Amino acid sequence: MAAEPETPVDRAPRRPVPFGVAVLPLIAVALLLGIGYGVYKIKPQVLLIAAAFLTGLLGAVLKFTWAEMEQGIVESIRKAMPAILIEGGYMSNPGEGGKIFDPAYRRQMARAIVEGILAYKRTVNG
Repeated sequence: MAAEPETPVDRAPRRPVPFGVAVLPLIAVALLLGIGYGVYKIKPQVLLIAAAFLTGLLGAVLKFTWAEMEQGIVESIRKAMPAILIEGGYMSNPGEGGKIFDPAYRRQMARAIVEGILAYKRTVNG
């Protein structure tokens, strides 16, 4: 008999987060950057870390687990910013930098990129 997944006893049943609560982290970022950087010239990295801390604290108060918060971030980024990075060589490298001017090399790179994209599409679509 399979064991059921464990859940924390103090965990409240999942409910939708009200809009006003969901925008609190955005308001915190705006205020921290606006006042902290705009007025006090505090480094933006420090302010963004403070905003991330406040967002994590809000998630903990709402009884989200770390895994749920992490998964939400990953899903949001994946939906908002599908991206790919293609590196064809280093321009600073004398051997690789010169290849970019060779039409045959560019065709070879283009074919490899197309094949990679099509292979990915086959993998995703089955």
